[in-house]
Amino acid sequence: MHKIILKISGMHCASCEKIISMTINELSSIKDIKIDHLSGHSEITFDNTQTDSSSILDKIKTTGYDAKIIEEKDEDNNNSNKPKNNDVKRAIVKKIEKPSPLELKIETKIETHGLSAEKLVEYLARLVGNTTNPIQSQTKDNINQPIKISEASSPNQQINLAIEGMHCVSCANIIEKEVKKLPGIKSININLTAAKGRLIFDRAKINENDIIKTIKHAGYNAQIINKNNTKQDRQRSEKEIKNYWHKFLWSLGLSLPMFYFMLFDFFPWFPGQTVMPYIGIISLILTLPVQFIVGAGFIKDFGAV
Repeated sequence: MHKIILKISGMHCASCEKIISMTINELSSIKDIKIDHLSGHSEITFDNTQTDSSSILDKIKTTGYDAKIIEEKDEDNNNSNKPKNNDVKRAIVKKIEKPSPLELKIETKIETHGLSAEKLVEYLARLVGNTTNPIQSQTKDNINQPIKISEASSPNQQINLAIEGMHCVSCANIIEKEVKKLPGIKSININLTAAKGRLIFDRAKINENDIIKTIKHAGYNAQIINKNNTKQDRQRSEKEIKNYWHKFLWSLGLSLPMFYFMLFDFFPWFPGQTVMPYIGIISLILTLPVQFIVGAGFIKDFGAV
């Protein structure tokens, strides 16, 4: 067993912990995960004969978070001489001297330690269906080597999305509600604080573009997180902050005249009293862009009001 201690940046809440933990657990070699979003530290114990640290880091990057290894060490294992979980001892074939050279006696022993029934059946089916001679295919070099059984291909696929335009819990609920209506959706988890979503779906029934179109139809923007671009999350955040800053400046500029009009009631000597008869119309013209353009994100869906 191998343990690594990670520093994960970008976590904000328990939902972030859940997304990362669910993603890492997709690796069959993971034995234990501890994540604390407050300190940003994580301890992961895994079987290093089946996976490595880089694979875990890649998994974390697919969720949109950055991680680096602080410490790693091998766990003490008193049973290191025993067969590891999911190991299968290959069948030992012995040729018995008989008068007829075609007569063989095969002694087969399969020991499983934690091996699932599905993987065992998969191996046996593959062995029986093998058209080549299984005896000739074995050599002294590999006769006692563990059998490496590949995972059965699954139609389910996972994607991690960066979602823009969410402002409250209602926004996250709207997205989940609309996406769950699509066929083939197995699981969806929306992280409002991190503005991210994790979905598992049946790729035979639906694809990524259909999911993104549904989210856009609900009034939000979504894009697939590129695990190879570690700067994507920071660039997206900077772009969103810049967009909000521009909206604030426009809102401030359109709202300042309203503040000025209010002062007329307290300071009759303020200049501009001649516009008093038209204040209602001017106020309407100034507030419409603030309400329906700058504030469009809050009224995209009546269910959020």
